[in-house]
Amino acid sequence: MPEIPTRLEKSLDSPYDKEDIIGFFILYTLVVAVVPYILFHYASFEIFVTYFANVDIVANILAVNFPNYFIKWYSVYNDSLRGYLSFNIISVVALSGIFYFGLVAKGRSTRERWAIMIIMSIITWTLPTLGIPFMNHKVEEFLEKNDNITPEQYSTYRFFITLAISFLFLKLEWLAISSIERLKL
Repeated sequence: MPEIPTRLEKSLDSPYDKEDIIGFFILYTLVVAVVPYILFHYASFEIFVTYFANVDIVANILAVNFPNYFIKWYSVYNDSLRGYLSFNIISVVALSGIFYFGLVAKGRSTRERWAIMIIMSIITWTLPTLGIPFMNHKVEEFLEKNDNITPEQYSTYRFFITLAISFLFLKLEWLAISSIERLKL
């Protein structure tokens, strides 16, 4: 398990408060329920499945960048029963998005669907779960050592670098899936 940054540890070790309750409702109401519902009904299949399969990355971004609200509900560092259950529920939702793709995708062979599901599982679930917190910690260490960065710049840089890392995983998934389509399994 990656080392926990001090600012995340402080939020994780603090008692539950109203910010945690707000974070819980935002995470489960908007991120896990409302946004997928809207995308399912009003967006293309690809957009819906991409979001649904990556809901854990969204939760990871929120937890790393807004720990006062979200760290207790989605974190690899959490050792409470509530945190463990919440982390695994969101992980199962993300895996469900991957398997939903495999069940519903049309115009692809069974081999293509299996290959895409395996790649999606690795790139959007296995690697980011520990990868994003690990990379974020390394970014924080680097930024903390730089004396020319103000606290405002630190927060801004950290936020955008975390987003860039997350988008890198999404782009990697898209490239892998595009390559499978060209291979014509």
